[in-house]
Amino acid sequence: RQVHSIKSVELFLTFHRRIFIRRTLHPLHQSVMLLSRPVFLHLFFQIYPFHLFCNKHTSKPIILIATCTMIYSFFMMSTRQNISNFRPLLNATQITEEPEEGKPSTFGQCLALLGKPFILLSFLGIMCHVGIDVGTNTTAPKILMERLGMTLADAGFATCLYFIFRTAGCFSGAFILRKVSPKGFFAFSVFLMLLAMIGLLLFHSKEIIYACIALIGFGNSNVFPIIFAQALLSMPNKQNEVSGLMIMGLFGGTIFPIFMGVASDMLASQVGAVLVLCVGVAYLLFFTPKLSKQ
Repeated sequence: RQVHSIKSVELFLTFHRRIFIRRTLHPLHQSVMLLSRPVFLHLFFQIYPFHLFCNKHTSKPIILIATCTMIYSFFMMSTRQNISNFRPLLNATQITEEPEEGKPSTFGQCLALLGKPFILLSFLGIMCHVGIDVGTNTTAPKILMERLGMTLADAGFATCLYFIFRTAGCFSGAFILRKVSPKGFFAFSVFLMLLAMIGLLLFHSKEIIYACIALIGFGNSNVFPIIFAQALLSMPNKQNEVSGLMIMGLFGGTIFPIFMGVASDMLASQVGAVLVLCVGVAYLLFFTPKLSKQ
């Protein structure tokens, strides 16, 4: 059991370490290279008039998002530096993979693994996780606009708040899971989301709505890696097939918004969308006892 727990934590840490290197260090390196070139002056003269225009027509969070997007897009097009400079960092994470035996599985054989109860439950858990993620991003601004009469520009901050706490949850989860069992932390995360959904259903205060959005972001941040790691460890001889099935579960992000839209139209309120999100949280609550304690 102790070895099982260590492998689960190692999979979680490896997942976030590679995401950090690919999504943070690489863009940071590109931006530093850009600042060292004369082309940066051209970038400055593009952004400065844009900033002056937006400062009079929209809110600061939107300006920040648009400016960062422009900078990132510009240096991605202007520089040819690739991720090979960070190959030593990527190679620092050694992963020992066992050689595959027999022929590769077909698509039908991969789908057949859904006949395993835990794999099926994990697949549905990934769907609910992504559905809650996408659904919260699309619904949070609408809730603020509906209940508080905010403009779309002001209500858009809710999406930023969600991702701020989601990022904080991913970072802190790497340290928390060193001390807490995956099952215990998963249960705590789902409880935070359940508390937030109740708050979104009952309260109309701006501060409470923001707090609920932050709780959803933090609570939903570590659901995917925990489910993913537990699914892989449940069938170590079929890790490639199980991994593919878990990634297929990401299409839950396209299903939840459909039902959320239908429910909102039926109730003529965003309460319908929140109720659909509650279904996803309820499933994760049901799924919690199925996880391994180690």
